[in-house]
Amino acid sequence: MDDAVDAHAEIRERASYMMVRCNRFGLECRMIRLVIILPLVVIAWMLLVKLIGDVKKANVDWTGVTTIIGFIALAFWLRHITGMG
Repeated sequence: MDDAVDAHAEIRERASYMMVRCNRFGLECRMIRLVIILPLVVIAWMLLVKLIGDVKKANVDWTGVTTIIGFIALAFWLRHITGMG
């Protein structure tokens, strides 16, 4: 019983340390996240716009594309159902 109490106290101590650390560096952590995430979002948006433009210009066989997507979805579904693969 004492081991469980000691483990719980240690977990509480670590959690409080992390909260103090996060509060101490809160602004810097948010700014670093913003500096990392914002360019990734902008790059993803630019790639998506470029991809949509390229797909509109291209002569795409949509029957083949949907067949491939269907087989991939079927593979994931069968893996989920059977647990194999």
